[in-house]
Amino acid sequence: MKSVFLPDRAQILSAEELKSRRESLRLWLEKNRVPVTEDGEVLRVANALTISAPYRPGDCSSANEIILARIQSLVESSPGAEQTPQSQTHQ
Repeated sequence: MKSVFLPDRAQILSAEELKSRRESLRLWLEKNRVPVTEDGEVLRVANALTISAPYRPGDCSSANEIILARIQSLVESSPGAEQTPQSQTHQ
């Protein structure tokens, strides 16, 4: 049943890991003064954007491209965010 609702990449994380990511991201958004609420497994930002498991920048969805870009940037900069090859900086 889980495979029907969660994207493939989310299935490799345990329910506890997903809950921890969701909570961590919610706290990060609140710290940055973003109005966010939990709606089951989904985070909702100002009723204009949703973030689904596993709560990465690509899991954000919104019709408003400005809000989408700003929240994706915040998600990417969150302390618990995983670094992807595209987002890593080389010094």
